[in-house]
Amino acid sequence: MSWELKKYPLYYGSVKQPFSKSVVVGNLIFLSGASGCSLETGQVLSDKLEDQVVVALDEVRFALEEAGSSMDNIVKTTILLRDINDYPSVQQVELEYYKKYAPCLVEEPPVSTVVHVGSLVKRCFEVEIDVVAVMNKTESSWEVNRYPMYYGEVKQVYPNIAHGVPYCSRSVTVGNLVFLSSMDGRSVNTGQVSSNSFEVQLTVALDKIRLAMEEVGGTMDNVIKITRFMRDLRNISAMWRVERDYYQRYAPCLLGQPPASTFLKSPSLTNPESLIELEAIGVVPGNKTGWEVKTGWEVRKYPLYYGVRQPFAKSAVVGGLVFLSGMSGGRTVDGRPALNDLKTQLVTALDKIKLAMEEVGSSMNSIVKTTILVRNLEDYPQVRQMELEYYEENASLLVEEPPVSTVMQPQSLVNPHHLMTIDVIGTVSR
Repeated sequence: MSWELKKYPLYYGSVKQPFSKSVVVGNLIFLSGASGCSLETGQVLSDKLEDQVVVALDEVRFALEEAGSSMDNIVKTTILLRDINDYPSVQQVELEYYKKYAPCLVEEPPVSTVVHVGSLVKRCFEVEIDVVAVMNKTESSWEVNRYPMYYGEVKQVYPNIAHGVPYCSRSVTVGNLVFLSSMDGRSVNTGQVSSNSFEVQLTVALDKIRLAMEEVGGTMDNVIKITRFMRDLRNISAMWRVERDYYQRYAPCLLGQPPASTFLKSPSLTNPESLIELEAIGVVPGNKTGWEVKTGWEVRKYPLYYGVRQPFAKSAVVGGLVFLSGMSGGRTVDGRPALNDLKTQLVTALDKIKLAMEEVGSSMNSIVKTTILVRNLEDYPQVRQMELEYYEENASLLVEEPPVSTVMQPQSLVNPHHLMTIDVIGTVSR
């Protein structure tokens, strides 16, 4: 199977941006976060949420058509919101847009995660939409299958959506790759949060991931990446304890080969009673007894050490794709921040990304997507400038053909002294 790579540049007016509009990897398409910013002017023309959602969806549609695909081929969305209370309005606009331009998604929506952020890359942005799609839903070895979300016996499609539940499928498989919607502590029977205990909610979320993986023919052992959205980072120690106990019972392989991981603190989640959400990516195995998968979708994991081995992997390789854990400015010897200095921390994070890509037999030139989490939005222009300088020295191909990128300001990073975290998807070689 082919993992051929093609990038499409992004322009605002005639000005080329430091990130691409889209990147095609084999049959997958990764897009930069789309906002209410006009491609003609580079300016936000309306402060009305609904208008910005339409502009963002137009940008997604144009990018997919330029790459030779269509809105019907979207498999995953991540919706970033400055105000979580805006989500019902976003959902309504999204649905009406799909009815017009992507009717297949009305009954079979993408998987989805909704993230409440402190701010987006420009403070005038109300929403940003990050998308993964495919070129062809029936491409050999890349076939797309969607599995609906149910609460009780009610399929979660409009107008039956439970309160606060994203309009989404439970999972979508692309070949042997599995994208899951974010899972929280709501009961699959009632759609309600039944406990205010962090440990109970986390166990429910893990149960939902496990059941979703089993539904597509896999197991919990086949999860390769988890992104954690938490209301209170003081629960991290409890989280590791609950996950370790859960893996011992249901996913023993993950004790020795844990998933890659990224953390962020969110002011609130889609359900106001939720304390944690987990977004997962997995792989459908060729059998249910191990890691064996079809040719072209083999899995490798690389452990992470900060002095001692960490409970999450440095990276996970699936076929020709590389998923890295979020890389911060923490030192490799102990994970502690490398000075309270933006440049030092950014170079430290990029050095870790470079070494992680080289460890899997690839290079920094093979990065296709970055998600940049910055603690202070005012640092963003400097981050982009230093990133370019790093690429000029260490990954010259990314200067002219940069990755797609999404930027956000979470309420906090996993360590309050970290100034940024960079989440990366790459390819094995270029």
